[in-house]
Amino acid sequence: MERSGTALEAAPLLHTDPDHRSHAFHPRTVSRVVDRIKALTMELLPIQVDPEELTSPTSSILSIEVVEAYEKIAGDFHRCTPFALMEARRYFRKQAYLNPSDSDENEGRKLACEALARKIVARVPMQDQYSLLSARFTVIEEDGDESLPLSVLESAVDQHAIFFLSSGESQRCVFALWRGLLVQRVKPNGAIEYEQYKRSADYSGGFLAHFDPDRVGVPRYQFFFRILLWIIFLMAYTVAIQTPDRGFGLEDVLLYVQVAGYVLEDVTKMYKIGIWSSLSFWLVVNFSIYALLTVAFVYRVADLATHDSHRSTQLRLVSFQWLSSAAPLIWMKLLTIFDLYQYFGTLQIVTFRMMRESAVFFTLLALLALGFGQALTGLDVADQSRDSTEAVIHSLIQGLLGSPTFEMYEKDTSSSYPFGQILYYGWSVLTLVILLNILVALFGSAYQECTDEAVPTYMAFFAGKTISAVRAPDTYVYVAPFNLIEVCILPLEFVLSTKAYAQLNRYLMGTLFCVPLCAIALFETHFDGTRAKDFAALTEEPDEFGDAEEDPQPCRTSDDMGDAEEEGLEISKVSFEELKKALPSLTRSVQGEILWEIKELKKRLDKMENDKKNGGKGSKE
Repeated sequence: MERSGTALEAAPLLHTDPDHRSHAFHPRTVSRVVDRIKALTMELLPIQVDPEELTSPTSSILSIEVVEAYEKIAGDFHRCTPFALMEARRYFRKQAYLNPSDSDENEGRKLACEALARKIVARVPMQDQYSLLSARFTVIEEDGDESLPLSVLESAVDQHAIFFLSSGESQRCVFALWRGLLVQRVKPNGAIEYEQYKRSADYSGGFLAHFDPDRVGVPRYQFFFRILLWIIFLMAYTVAIQTPDRGFGLEDVLLYVQVAGYVLEDVTKMYKIGIWSSLSFWLVVNFSIYALLTVAFVYRVADLATHDSHRSTQLRLVSFQWLSSAAPLIWMKLLTIFDLYQYFGTLQIVTFRMMRESAVFFTLLALLALGFGQALTGLDVADQSRDSTEAVIHSLIQGLLGSPTFEMYEKDTSSSYPFGQILYYGWSVLTLVILLNILVALFGSAYQECTDEAVPTYMAFFAGKTISAVRAPDTYVYVAPFNLIEVCILPLEFVLSTKAYAQLNRYLMGTLFCVPLCAIALFETHFDGTRAKDFAALTEEPDEFGDAEEDPQPCRTSDDMGDAEEEGLEISKVSFEELKKALPSLTRSVQGEILWEIKELKKRLDKMENDKKNGGKGSKE
């Protein structure tokens, strides 16, 4: 079903019109472009190269000629070239994992594809970059199915392509999306692209010009609105766990209604963009919270449905035990308030990287724990007594945490002596001396990797956060838990006309979000003073100094700030063009410059040789 254009429209919630595809070219066409890029990249990098040589602005490998060759590789379908390069990057990343012997070569090809995509986007005029970054394409997957529509920006976020996402072009697009200067629009053919906000010409208009329900979906406003709702959720949760003897009150209603909205939102996002694309640390935290609160809710409902007072007390106790267990995770979510700042965002990245690196530690720990646990409990069974099995497990955990219970395996207290004592000594040495030091080394390595590239890593993190906010919203953005209301009116989409359904949603959103919309309109009209400059900056190159006078004259008039300069004194004794001739050329590296000079010299020698031959022939004649 084709929809009327609103500022933040995306794909419909439940269905799409096959006559209006959300991508530009046939997936087989794009796949053939990707295959062509793979083949050319294999020719470009048949051997391992230094990664810095690929990311350098003056790279002798990814020269201007190479970039121009890749620009022509798709012919009339050049609009999909950056996306195809990112898909080729995905292929080489997979090959680096599957073929360890060629890992370095494939890592170089992967980085080359990413760098080429960045260079090609940078060569496009600014006003066309946004549509290029947002145009969605599909490819044919290995199983023969068509992939989900993706833009080059979304593909880069999925692959965590730091070098591409940290480019000025990507960050300008991301930041404009974050502030609502760019919005998603649905084209007549169903394609989704980023365009300048439709009310940009009215940035100096009045309050009502900015009271637009679609502004709720702007990532920046959506972010703060979600934080406010999460604080309300936290307050309701705090009251609920502090009053276990009360009945099912208002705080419980707020708590579980918000949980239902959050669950629906996350499930919808996973359905739209795929499980692996949406998987993140915070998604795991979210579903852990949902699981704990769901169990607590089930026990609470059982408590309310039970007439036996003793049984009801037991069920309520279990319910509040599960409810209280979610507190650390709920408070942890408040970290997302501060990740707008680079320090806290980098801190989160370091923490996530450390947790990922700790997988090696926990794998070794699990294997050792199973082995030592089986040995110690086996000694317990050999003694025909299973009374101390639970104590054995606790002793292993205490030993790991730095408080080993050696007295449990002494001669006077254990029948497993001396084997149990020797095994426990071995467990303590392996965990406290070896494994924990391995963990510290892994954490140190992860921290070093993040801090070495703190700025580009944070840029990629911020890009992922912004794109996730606009990537899979409904056609009309209802922030959870208000999405439960959207579900209730969703059947009307098949009854009402498109115009009537759109009008219903806008009226409903204007009513539900009246307070935040008033705050947004007030901010944009009175406090966001740089908005006119921000809209202008969307199409103006930031490095252009067209207004600068290259050969200025001294001030020849006297005023309150000083006397006029003496006649005969000049600023531009040497013209600006003459000064520019003294500057070095940075379009090529030192090696590239030398090669270029050699080529120029060879051309001159060839010309002299040809002239000599032609001159010799003329003299004979």
